[in-house]
Amino acid sequence: MQKVAGVQTVRVSLNDGLTVLDLRAGNAVTLKQLRDVLKDNGFVSEDARLEAIGIACFDAGKLESRVSGADEQFVVVPGQSPTGYEALKQRASLADTRLVQLKGVAHLTKTGSSVVEVEWVR
Repeated sequence: MQKVAGVQTVRVSLNDGLTVLDLRAGNAVTLKQLRDVLKDNGFVSEDARLEAIGIACFDAGKLESRVSGADEQFVVVPGQSPTGYEALKQRASLADTRLVQLKGVAHLTKTGSSVVEVEWVR
């Protein structure tokens, strides 16, 4: 993971089955790239907790977040607290304030894409 462009630090706990990555500001690494590295090294990637800055928008009626600097987009769904989702939905409808910082959990779907349960939005 340390060799992936944009990765600043890596912390691994084999006992917990957890890899924690800190990425450099302005990186262009995608969650898919990181999951591919894990898979290529014999590990299984499940949920990913993420914090990202991007554009909130609607595409084909689905709420999405498009990560700034990376060619990656996530379908966003409500998490345990619906306030973050509602805030993102509201921001997506306002053309001049669509840039958001969001935190959530990305789940890998059967098709290989990620759906993010949003926890909070700034």
